[in-house]
Amino acid sequence: MKPKIKILQINAYYEVGSTGNIVKEIEEAGNTQGFEMHTIYWLNPKDVASNKVYYLGKKHDAAGIKKIFEWIFWGGKLEYNNDITNRIVNKIKELNPDIIHLHNLHGDFEYGTINIEMLFQFLATIHKKIIWTFHDCWPITGRCYHFEYKKCDKWKNGCGHCPQRLFDREGVFWDYSSKNWNKKKLLYEGIDDMTIVTVSNWLNSVVKKSILKNRNIITIYNGVDTEIFKPSNKEKNWDKYRILTIGWDRRKGSKDYYKLSRLFSEDMEMIVVGRRPFFRRYRRLPSSIREIDRAKTPKDMAEIYKDADVYFNASPAETFGLTTVEALACGIPVVGYNNTATSEIIKKVGNGNEMVADRNITEVKKALSRIKNQKVDKNKLHEKCVELFNHSTMIIEYINLYKVTIGEGEK
Repeated sequence: MKPKIKILQINAYYEVGSTGNIVKEIEEAGNTQGFEMHTIYWLNPKDVASNKVYYLGKKHDAAGIKKIFEWIFWGGKLEYNNDITNRIVNKIKELNPDIIHLHNLHGDFEYGTINIEMLFQFLATIHKKIIWTFHDCWPITGRCYHFEYKKCDKWKNGCGHCPQRLFDREGVFWDYSSKNWNKKKLLYEGIDDMTIVTVSNWLNSVVKKSILKNRNIITIYNGVDTEIFKPSNKEKNWDKYRILTIGWDRRKGSKDYYKLSRLFSEDMEMIVVGRRPFFRRYRRLPSSIREIDRAKTPKDMAEIYKDADVYFNASPAETFGLTTVEALACGIPVVGYNNTATSEIIKKVGNGNEMVADRNITEVKKALSRIKNQKVDKNKLHEKCVELFNHSTMIIEYINLYKVTIGEGEK
């Protein structure tokens, strides 16, 4: 009998956040398609039934204050957690996979990056087929996850004197960006067979201007479960016009919540999903802004979307925008800034959604008012998301990519 093709996914998380759940979905689909799927992760250990999912992180994660201290003083390097990286390298040797599928190798804004130099030097010696899904811009920059916050284009030719380092409060006293960029470029040159997957056409166009511009670069959109995220037939039982936003991360535009709320009429209110961090609670919330607890499950999140009239994505930088698609799939129109992947998603879905100039709060208010005064066809929004962003389509495309990589699928 022909042995199964062995595929190893590597991601910082498993079954946590968007990337961790994507990894799990791909793993489950790959198993049903006859591949032998394995997964390595090292942050947020989970109770997992599969014996082919390997947690290789620390038994006890660093305490919060210690982690913040390390991030401020030493954040931004490429060489962390040698012990974890050694365990990953040894597990790759043990498994000897046919395809290695990389995802996020950093810790999503926390001290969770592995030793990138050690990993890629090893990958260069084993000559495996590498697939790398870019969920953000980190692989092609000197240190940042997204360069649009500071409108920086140094990533094209070589980073240094990073304008975003203090904004991220990362490595405040040392700027590693130039060293990192040059090291990444050299490490990538050692990999002879690597396909890059971007999660939007916008990110695809960015990578084609980067240190990886000569690689095979394709786009596979992230997907949502359109059976969970779908319109509701229940009657509206609230009086005010509800504008939904998600999270208090300043990188996602939370400062704009306050600016926008000052322009609200009495019949408008903003619902923010998530509670403010402790150190930001000193600022009193305007009466027109209300915060609610984060959803524990996708079904709970879908209900939150359905209890809103419109979703405002205040982020100045998106490589895809999963929350935007989730809201649209629930039949909720979106207002967002005309930048990065947000504009791509809104243009593709159409049907009355609005884009405005970056950080133009007055125009955001006008766009919200226009949507407020028009009839929204929720089913059309949902149908477009089923067509473009169904998670089953995403899975099919990844499975086909695996087949193409081993010479069996259709390009």
